[in-house]
Amino acid sequence: MQIELDVIESEKQLHIHLAKKLGFPDFYGQNWDGFWDSITGLVVLPEEIHFKGTEAFKIAFPDSYRQLRRCFDDLNAEIPSIACKVLWE
Repeated sequence: MQIELDVIESEKQLHIHLAKKLGFPDFYGQNWDGFWDSITGLVVLPEEIHFKGTEAFKIAFPDSYRQLRRCFDDLNAEIPSIACKVLWE
């Protein structure tokens, strides 16, 4: 799965974009706690996620980039049974 990050204009838009691409439930709270809950049990993640436009996103939204990356790093370290390969480009 490919997710474009260079089209993001706000953190709210990021959460909407991620929810749509990853199939989060309608009750997703559009925050990092809700994101964590979703990726750790509410949805089945693809085997691989390829984030595109990472550099532009990282410059525009450094805190959101760090949080997004941390969520996937923690997922892969803490729950390897549902981990997915994440590419940052």
